[in-house]
Amino acid sequence: MRDETLYSLFDYLGRPAGPRLGDEVYTEAKKRGLTGKIEERHVKTRYYEGKVLLYPKWFLVEYFEMKNYNEDDIPFAD
Repeated sequence: MRDETLYSLFDYLGRPAGPRLGDEVYTEAKKRGLTGKIEERHVKTRYYEGKVLLYPKWFLVEYFEMKNYNEDDIPFAD
């Protein structure tokens, strides 16, 4: 059974992903027809205020496995 729990990229990765990685993940989600499963959350921190997208955990697991990213390869925000 797929884990439908919704995670932001920050929640899943444990650090800010940044717009480039966010765009890549969203593009892949659109290709897979997941736009109906994506939700938004408004966040306000010392460093960022705005919307973040929430994806099903199973999708994020598959996405990062498909990309073969390891921690050093992920294009995090600077």
